[in-house]
Amino acid sequence: MSTNDSGMAGGGVVFTADGDHVRLCDTQADDAYVRLQVFNVTKDPNQLEYTMNATAGEGICFDVQADMGQPWNLAEKHCFHFRIWLVKDGEYVDGSENNEWWRNYNNDEANCRGVN
Repeated sequence: MSTNDSGMAGGGVVFTADGDHVRLCDTQADDAYVRLQVFNVTKDPNQLEYTMNATAGEGICFDVQADMGQPWNLAEKHCFHFRIWLVKDGEYVDGSENNEWWRNYNNDEANCRGVN
């Protein structure tokens, strides 16, 4: 998933359920950095699991995974809301937010149909 910004994504995130691997990357040298929040939406109310940033700089990536312990170890079979956006000069970059919902299944059924 990529940020929504002027047709050219300034950042992106990839989630791999096996090992709860999350890679967050800044993809443009535009003085903005990428922020990601991950919420467990299987719980009620929704619970923020973690926030992470990829510092400004084209090609800068950060990786986390389950074997790093909490909060990176996500509950199996739960549905997670990934929210990504850009920050520049400490402020939200208007229109850059994007959202996706992924289920932490270690098989081909990694979706969250009907969960918001």
